[in-house]
Amino acid sequence: MSNYGVTTNGFSRKRLAEIKTDLEANLALAFGVPVSTSPNSVIGQLVGVAAASIDELWQAAEDTYNAMYPNTAAGTSLDSSAGFAGVTRLNAAKTKIYAVCYGEINITIPKGAQIQGTDSSYYEAYEESRISLDNAVSFSLTLGNVTSGAVYSVTIDGTTASHTAGSSDTVNTVLVVLTSGLPSGWSGSVNNNVLTLSQSDRINGAVASASTNLTVRSVGSPVVFYAANPGALNPAIGTVASIVTKIAGWNGVSNESAAYPGRAVETDIAMRLRYASTVSAAGTAMVESIKANLEENVSGVTAAIVFENTADSTDGDGRPAHSIEAVVMGGDEDDIAAMIWQTKAAGIDTYGSTSRTVTDSQGVEHTISFNRPTAVPIHLNCVVHEHAETGLAGDATQTIAETLLRQGTALGVGDDVILQKLAAYVLQTVPGISYLELTGSTNGVDFSATNIEVGVRAIASFAAARIEVTVAS
Repeated sequence: MSNYGVTTNGFSRKRLAEIKTDLEANLALAFGVPVSTSPNSVIGQLVGVAAASIDELWQAAEDTYNAMYPNTAAGTSLDSSAGFAGVTRLNAAKTKIYAVCYGEINITIPKGAQIQGTDSSYYEAYEESRISLDNAVSFSLTLGNVTSGAVYSVTIDGTTASHTAGSSDTVNTVLVVLTSGLPSGWSGSVNNNVLTLSQSDRINGAVASASTNLTVRSVGSPVVFYAANPGALNPAIGTVASIVTKIAGWNGVSNESAAYPGRAVETDIAMRLRYASTVSAAGTAMVESIKANLEENVSGVTAAIVFENTADSTDGDGRPAHSIEAVVMGGDEDDIAAMIWQTKAAGIDTYGSTSRTVTDSQGVEHTISFNRPTAVPIHLNCVVHEHAETGLAGDATQTIAETLLRQGTALGVGDDVILQKLAAYVLQTVPGISYLELTGSTNGVDFSATNIEVGVRAIASFAAARIEVTVAS
């Protein structure tokens, strides 16, 4: 059996030197006498030309063999081989933001209307929307003269704050009273006889109304915008604030909540890594399947963990009988709920403090609940001892801090902070270290070499400002 080609150990390619050796031996055997095949001889040059062509054929055969398997295929061949397991390359996706549009009541924002960020990136309205009290995260009111005995009221999501004016009331006193009795999450302030009401949630607008003796000056309504081009844009809050498409009555815009970053086309390396979870992601009704689909198929999700309670009673963590709990970091809440609905088993309840309504193909509405992880701020203090012989590079402390930040940020929901693992990454990455002392803290005061447990519904939060690296003197 040949040692080359497809063997029991895979494909074994015949190398150029071996090809030349075989050609020279075959020529000598055919002629019956030794043949000069030195590089300067005619036969030697002919052997070299032939061997190069044969080597190209062997390379083509090896590439063809490798193209069949995701671990060795590349480009279109990787797409085809991974496709047999139902895995397709993740296409580029656009960043999604909720921008609060401010303006006069009932102004229409057309589909495709553009706004711009400070980084010169453009965002387009996903669908036609309105600046309306039916979808308000803030609005401002005023009134003319106060009429004694008149009732002034504001209603937000069914909760009404009202005041019956007395003979001594002024515009200011009436408006100040209306700041009391607001629903949870709402607050109000009065400035120059203008009452501004605003809620902390800048994504989900409320239904609001005011009595006819109050005048609506301005409304802020959240509108979905997508970046004009695909890519992992992540604009900081308040940096998308320029209106490109001018519309009368649309007076301002601002992104006032975290963005849902898009992505570039998935690389070969990333696709091969994702292929490892193919079986889980392709399935449904399993906790691993739900987790894999949330992480891979919901834009913006950076980490997820799924728990289940198979018992007939509520478990120790508060999950109802026969329910699942997904703890999800990042991603749009509606998209997360839709994915949980698509992948969970029929008849299984969902548990969590965040709920969204999903409508199935029969028009029936279902409430899907899940949880967001609690961020645990991690402070790190790293003291590095320099190796006497090799020494540290000038930017070593910065490289160490970046390594700790990168590895810490890669931790998922429920992952504890194992300090020795972080230290090991630093030792592997940065030369010139004899040893290092790494301690951690959750309050920035009490540092310890003990690992930090974050809890199953939490995620370790790292920031460059909370990582200090020094070189021991």
